[in-house]
Amino acid sequence: MLDTLQTDALQIELLAREILVHLENTDAGHCARVDFLDRTEALSVCQYIVREHSIDGVLFRLLASHNEEGKTGTLFITTDKAIEIRNRKQEGLCLFIPSDLVDAAYSSIANSFALIDGRTLHALVLKQVLARLSPELASLARTVFARLRGLSGVSDEQRLDFALFLFQCMRSGETKQIGLELWRVGLIADGSDTFVSRLDNNRDCMLGLSRPNKLGATTQERIGSLKVDTTTATALGQFFQGRFMNDVGIWSR
Repeated sequence: MLDTLQTDALQIELLAREILVHLENTDAGHCARVDFLDRTEALSVCQYIVREHSIDGVLFRLLASHNEEGKTGTLFITTDKAIEIRNRKQEGLCLFIPSDLVDAAYSSIANSFALIDGRTLHALVLKQVLARLSPELASLARTVFARLRGLSGVSDEQRLDFALFLFQCMRSGETKQIGLELWRVGLIADGSDTFVSRLDNNRDCMLGLSRPNKLGATTQERIGSLKVDTTTATALGQFFQGRFMNDVGIWSR
């Protein structure tokens, strides 16, 4: 069984390092915000930094949602408290703003804290993980990623997720059925050992099912565009009942 804890720890460690680089040699009282990490990821990175790499004169906190504002003795902090720390300019603050906190109430923070963009962090960490892969798996990752060019909605975070899975495979020696994990990057899961040879067809079928050329295409019309046999078409029709076909990552998984 692949060890997801190891890869999660690697992702957290690498993200933390990149954030710390942004904070090196900053002035006393410098305040920065880390945006575009999901809540679990933001909390894990914040906890890791506090535990392993705390910096004198810099606080690391997670912006509390309305439901969390009453928590005490934790890493959570309210908007008002964050602004108070910024205005005092006595200590620095690295504030993690989870991606689900998009309310206009946080605009005062957005305008006065230096941005550390989580999307950029994911891109940087992706390069580092690819560099750690064996030549064969790194080549495989690039081959898969090449089929994603021009596709909207596939993020570096998703590419990183797939690269980290390949890192798990390298560490464990379990490299069979990697194609079953293509859902991580919005392609169709493929359990064949020859899935690489079908990547172009995979992309075309994914687009036919999830993003048909005809606006308002029915489920039957989307399946019909694949030109599959009757048995397969029937099975697909049954599978997609009650499923949102545009959300490839969900149904492909």
